[in-house]
Amino acid sequence: MKRLGLALLLAVALLGGCSSQNDTLDVTVNGELGAPVTLSVESVPDEMSVETLVAGEGPKIVADGTVLVRATSFDSRTGEIIEPTGAIRLTTANLEGLGEVGDLVVGAREGSRLLVVRPGLVPGQNAAELVVVDILSTVASGTEVPLPTKPLAGTPKIEIVDGAPHVVSGGGAVSDLAVVPLIEGTGAQVSDDDDVVVQYLVGDEKGTVLDSTWKDRVPIVLELPGVMDGLRIGLTDQKVGSRVVVLIPSAQASGTGDRFAVVDILGIYDSIDADEKSKETPGGTKSPKVTSTPSNTKSPSATTTPNSTSSKNSATPSTTVSSTPRATTTPSSR
Repeated sequence: MKRLGLALLLAVALLGGCSSQNDTLDVTVNGELGAPVTLSVESVPDEMSVETLVAGEGPKIVADGTVLVRATSFDSRTGEIIEPTGAIRLTTANLEGLGEVGDLVVGAREGSRLLVVRPGLVPGQNAAELVVVDILSTVASGTEVPLPTKPLAGTPKIEIVDGAPHVVSGGGAVSDLAVVPLIEGTGAQVSDDDDVVVQYLVGDEKGTVLDSTWKDRVPIVLELPGVMDGLRIGLTDQKVGSRVVVLIPSAQASGTGDRFAVVDILGIYDSIDADEKSKETPGGTKSPKVTSTPSNTKSPSATTTPNSTSSKNSATPSTTVSSTPRATTTPSSR
C-alpha cells in the first residue's frame, strides 16, 4: 500500500492569557485516504484542535447530511488505535451519527482528511485522543476507461451529468452476463459476501430506469448475498472507486427480464451487530460500540465486535459512529 506521510506543526492559540505547557502538534499520519492508517506522535497540544491534512475537492458536507467516513481514534501516548474505530461508516454529519466529530466535518469537502485532537483521554494523565477522519467520495473516484469499440449486446447509452449517470436509451436484449467498466478504481477488491456501499441504478432493455439512488444522491449499503445473482457475480472482484455497467440476462435477474445496473462502488462496509454487548475495557468502563443499523431487508454478513482496548491504553474513544443509510439494500429487478 502506498503510504502518505503528512507531518504538521500547529500553534494553538493562548486561552485566558495563559500558555499551555505543550502548545504544538507534531503528528505524522501514514496511509492513503480511505485506507487503514497509522500514525506516530511527537507532541500534541493541551487544547482541542482541528487540522485539515488533505483538502478535498468534492461536494461540501452539510449538517445532518449523509457522509461516508473512516474515523480512526488513536492514543497519543502510544500511537495505537483505540478500538472499536477505523471502520468505514455511512452515517450522518451530526452528533447522533459522528459524536463530537459530527459538527467538525460540516463544511469540509469529500476527499478531505481531518485530524482532531481531543485532550483528556484519560483523567489525570497527559493523554489525548487523536481522531483521523477521512471523508470519502460518494461517487466513483477512479480513472475513466474507454468504452469498447463495439458495444456488448444489451449495453445502454449512458451520459454523465453533474457526476451522475443518466440513461439516454436502452441497449436491447442481453445475451450474456458481462461487466463494462466505465471508471476503474484502485481500492480494495469486493468479495461475493461483502456489504458494499454503492450508488446505483437498475434499468431494463428498453432503457427504463426501475430503481435508483441517484435522485437523492444518497448511497446505500448493498448486501451482495441478498441481490440478484447477476449483480452479485458482476460486482465480485471489482475494486472500490470503480463505476461499472453490469449486463444481466433474465435468468440471472430473478427471471423478470433482461436488466442492466450502473454501479459506483464506494467502499466495503464493516458491519457490527448492534445487539452484541460492548466489551469491558481493562479500566472498567464500557467501550462504546460503533453500531450499524441500516434499514435493510437482510442481516449484515459480518457480526463480530472489535476487540476492546488493550491494557496499556485503558482509554475509551469518544467518537461513536452510527450508520443509518436510508434505502433498501436489494435493488429492484421488477
